[in-house]
Amino acid sequence: MKRVNGDLLEGDWDVAIQICNSYKCFGSGIAYYIKNKFPEVYQADLDNPYTEDDILGNFSKASISDEQVIYNLYAMWGLGNDGTPGGRNLTYDHFYDGVIKIVEDARNTTDLDTIVVGLPYLAGCARAGGSWLIVDAMLQDIESMYDDVEFHVYELENAETIAHSTIPNDLVKEDEGFFDFDMSEYDGKI
Repeated sequence: MKRVNGDLLEGDWDVAIQICNSYKCFGSGIAYYIKNKFPEVYQADLDNPYTEDDILGNFSKASISDEQVIYNLYAMWGLGNDGTPGGRNLTYDHFYDGVIKIVEDARNTTDLDTIVVGLPYLAGCARAGGSWLIVDAMLQDIESMYDDVEFHVYELENAETIAHSTIPNDLVKEDEGFFDFDMSEYDGKI
């Protein structure tokens, strides 16, 4: 696994993975930036065929060019993490199984000799409350299973600030999630 100092959204990868919740809002962290730079990735999230009962561990994806695809990995239940111990919304089993599904999908849909998979540093950790030690170990384990896959983890200079960023609720569309709820009660939490 390779660490890259730089912006995942400007990276040199074949496949990128971002961790998503099931609320279809792309309202904070890297999802917010992906939504604005690559709206087709957000549209793939809106169009995913899953229900709240089967979404975790699955993915949606969108091609952003002839050479690059971004996957939305559904491995996060709930809206962010309030920072309290045990406040984790990342589901490790769904993360692990979902990354394997994505790698298999990428291997089956490309003829590249080596597939470079880009992920943001702290994927599933900052907003979803996972432990980077655990996520990093999972990625290393998965990468060891494949001779033709390399994980590149992109870290911005201010990665923790961006990962914990919040977006004003007036930018979040309330009617596009699985649940009918007022987003204002989550003010400052997503």
